[in-house]
Amino acid sequence: MPENPHKARKRPCASEIILGVTLVVLFVASALTRVFTAI
Repeated sequence: MPENPHKARKRPCASEIILGVTLVVLFVASALTRVFTAI
């Protein structure tokens, strides 16, 4: 099913989503490590 080209253009591709999620997970993990080591 072809979708609206404008919608398809705005939606990021799977690799970009995976990269973004990985960066967020790494950032959260490092922040949590800092909090736990501070305690």
